Amino acid sequence: MQRFASIAVLLATAATLVHAHFNLDSPPSFGFDEEKEGQVPCGGYTIEGAPRSAWYYKNGPIKLESHHDTATVNIRISYADNPTSATDFTALPALKENLALKGQGE
Repeated sequence: MQRFASIAVLLATAATLVHAHFNLDSPPSFGFDEEKEGQVPCGGYTIEGAPRSAWYYKNGPIKLESHHDTATVNIRISYADNPTSATDFTALPALKENLALKGQGE
């Protein structure tokens, strides 16, 4: 049986010069601060003291609300106790890099 893990999920657009405009609804995000949203990992939020959500990555849902007509999303996962940099996150084969979303904008 696959195990459930307390994880932090890092979502980032492929175009690093453009700020992301999306909400991560599931699994729930740590929060949102527009001034820090471009900082990695987790939009500038620290893991210390933040609640983590159990998320089953195999067939587990990810719900994004995009504020653009199209987006490119990378999904990364960390099993580190206190991930503090982008290198603490890895892309899993079961998850896709450069996942294209279309028709999501407001």
